[in-house]
Amino acid sequence: MNVVGYVQANQGRFRVVDDNWKGEENFCEPNRYWLERVNRTFPNSPEGKEIEFHLDFDEFIRRFDIDKGAKEKSCEQYVNEELKKSGDGYREVYSLDQLKQWIPKCEQARKNFDIGKKKLLEKFQNAPFTKKLQEIDQTIIVVFYHVC
Repeated sequence: MNVVGYVQANQGRFRVVDDNWKGEENFCEPNRYWLERVNRTFPNSPEGKEIEFHLDFDEFIRRFDIDKGAKEKSCEQYVNEELKKSGDGYREVYSLDQLKQWIPKCEQARKNFDIGKKKLLEKFQNAPFTKKLQEIDQTIIVVFYHVC
Protein backbone atom coordinates (compact mmCIF):
# COMPACT_ATOMS: atom_id res chain seq x y z
CA MET A 1 0.00 0.00 0.00
CA ASN A 2 1.39 3.40 -0.83
CA VAL A 3 1.70 6.14 1.74
CA VAL A 4 -1.25 8.19 0.55
CA GLY A 5 -3.44 5.09 0.57
CA TYR A 6 -2.26 4.25 4.07
CA VAL A 7 -3.07 7.71 5.42
CA GLN A 8 -6.44 7.76 3.67
CA ALA A 9 -7.35 4.28 4.90
CA ASN A 10 -6.37 5.14 8.47
CA GLN A 11 -7.45 8.77 8.63
CA GLY A 12 -9.83 8.12 11.53
CA ARG A 13 -6.94 7.06 13.74
CA PHE A 14 -5.08 10.32 13.19
CA ARG A 15 -7.83 12.92 13.05
CA VAL A 16 -7.21 15.75 15.48
CA VAL A 17 -10.17 17.88 16.35
CA ASP A 18 -9.83 21.63 15.87
CA ASP A 19 -6.08 22.01 15.36
CA ASN A 20 -6.82 24.59 12.62
CA TRP A 21 -3.46 24.52 10.85
CA LYS A 22 -1.60 21.24 11.18
CA GLY A 23 -3.27 19.60 8.20
CA GLU A 24 -5.64 17.05 9.67
CA GLU A 25 -7.82 17.41 6.59
CA ASN A 26 -4.93 17.06 4.16
CA PHE A 27 -5.21 13.46 3.01
CA CYS A 28 -3.86 14.11 -0.47
CA GLU A 29 -0.21 14.22 0.48
CA PRO A 30 1.71 13.07 3.53
CA ASN A 31 3.29 15.88 5.52
CA ARG A 32 5.46 16.23 8.63
CA TYR A 33 2.33 16.37 10.78
CA TRP A 34 1.24 12.92 9.57
CA LEU A 35 4.74 11.59 10.02
CA GLU A 36 4.72 12.71 13.65
CA ARG A 37 1.29 11.17 14.22
CA VAL A 38 2.20 7.86 12.57
CA ASN A 39 5.48 7.66 14.50
CA ARG A 40 3.71 8.41 17.77
CA THR A 41 0.99 5.83 17.15
CA PHE A 42 3.20 3.22 15.42
CA PRO A 43 6.83 3.79 16.48
CA ASN A 44 9.39 2.48 13.96
CA SER A 45 6.66 1.35 11.57
CA PRO A 46 7.39 0.75 7.89
CA GLU A 47 4.63 3.23 7.06
CA GLY A 48 6.35 5.91 9.12
CA LYS A 49 9.64 5.25 7.34
CA GLU A 50 7.89 5.41 3.99
CA ILE A 51 6.26 8.74 4.81
CA GLU A 52 9.60 10.08 6.05
CA PHE A 53 11.32 8.95 2.84
CA HIS A 54 8.60 10.52 0.71
CA LEU A 55 9.04 13.86 2.47
CA ASP A 56 12.85 13.71 2.44
CA PHE A 57 12.84 12.70 -1.23
CA ASP A 58 10.57 15.60 -2.22
CA GLU A 59 12.72 18.04 -0.25
CA PHE A 60 15.89 16.62 -1.84
CA ILE A 61 14.76 16.40 -5.48
CA ARG A 62 13.32 19.93 -5.41
CA ARG A 63 16.91 21.27 -5.37
CA PHE A 64 17.73 19.89 -8.81
CA ASP A 65 16.81 20.68 -12.40
CA ILE A 66 15.80 17.59 -14.35
CA ASP A 67 15.77 17.19 -18.12
CA LYS A 68 15.00 13.69 -19.35
CA GLY A 69 16.40 14.74 -22.73
CA ALA A 70 19.86 14.86 -21.13
CA LYS A 71 19.80 11.16 -20.28
CA GLU A 72 23.14 9.45 -20.92
CA LYS A 73 24.73 12.71 -22.12
CA SER A 74 27.73 14.32 -20.53
CA CYS A 75 27.33 17.85 -19.23
CA GLU A 76 29.44 19.08 -22.13
CA GLN A 77 27.18 17.38 -24.69
CA TYR A 78 24.06 18.69 -22.99
CA VAL A 79 25.31 22.28 -22.72
CA ASN A 80 26.56 22.33 -26.32
CA GLU A 81 23.17 21.06 -27.56
CA GLU A 82 21.34 23.71 -25.52
CA LEU A 83 23.57 26.45 -26.94
CA LYS A 84 22.95 25.21 -30.49
CA LYS A 85 19.19 25.10 -29.93
CA SER A 86 19.09 28.67 -28.71
CA GLY A 87 21.04 30.11 -31.62
CA ASP A 88 22.36 33.45 -30.40
CA GLY A 89 19.79 33.69 -27.58
CA TYR A 90 22.05 32.64 -24.72
CA ARG A 91 25.06 34.46 -26.16
CA GLU A 92 23.11 37.72 -26.17
CA VAL A 93 22.18 37.38 -22.49
CA TYR A 94 25.18 35.61 -20.93
CA SER A 95 28.85 36.60 -21.15
CA LEU A 96 31.47 34.18 -22.45
CA ASP A 97 32.77 33.72 -18.90
CA GLN A 98 29.27 32.79 -17.70
CA LEU A 99 28.82 30.31 -20.54
CA LYS A 100 32.17 28.68 -19.68
CA GLN A 101 30.86 27.98 -16.17
CA TRP A 102 27.82 26.03 -17.34
CA ILE A 103 29.60 22.69 -17.81
CA PRO A 104 31.36 22.71 -14.38
CA LYS A 105 28.11 23.83 -12.70
CA CYS A 106 26.24 20.95 -14.35
CA GLU A 107 28.94 18.49 -13.29
CA GLN A 108 28.81 19.82 -9.73
CA ALA A 109 25.01 19.49 -9.66
CA ARG A 110 25.36 15.84 -10.71
CA LYS A 111 27.98 15.22 -8.01
CA ASN A 112 25.76 16.85 -5.40
CA PHE A 113 22.84 14.71 -6.56
CA ASP A 114 24.92 11.54 -6.33
CA ILE A 115 26.11 12.40 -2.81
CA GLY A 116 22.58 13.20 -1.63
CA LYS A 117 21.15 10.10 -3.29
CA LYS A 118 23.69 7.88 -1.53
CA LYS A 119 22.91 9.51 1.82
CA LEU A 120 19.16 9.01 1.42
CA LEU A 121 19.55 5.40 0.31
CA GLU A 122 21.87 4.76 3.25
CA LYS A 123 19.45 6.40 5.68
CA PHE A 124 16.56 4.25 4.46
CA GLN A 125 18.71 1.15 3.86
CA ASN A 126 17.63 0.75 0.23
CA ALA A 127 14.10 -0.19 1.31
CA PRO A 128 11.68 -1.10 -1.50
CA PHE A 129 9.94 2.28 -1.27
CA THR A 130 13.23 3.99 -2.26
CA LYS A 131 12.96 2.49 -5.75
CA LYS A 132 11.94 5.81 -7.33
CA LEU A 133 15.20 7.33 -6.10
CA GLN A 134 17.28 4.29 -7.03
CA GLU A 135 16.01 4.46 -10.61
CA ILE A 136 16.94 8.11 -11.24
CA ASP A 137 19.83 8.29 -13.67
CA GLN A 138 22.08 11.14 -12.56
CA THR A 139 22.65 12.17 -16.19
CA ILE A 140 19.19 13.76 -16.24
CA ILE A 141 20.39 16.25 -13.60
CA VAL A 142 21.27 19.53 -15.29
CA VAL A 143 21.30 23.25 -14.58
CA PHE A 144 18.68 25.30 -16.38
CA TYR A 145 19.42 28.73 -17.78
CA HIS A 146 16.78 31.03 -19.18
CA VAL A 147 16.73 33.73 -21.81
CA CYS A 148 14.42 36.56 -20.79
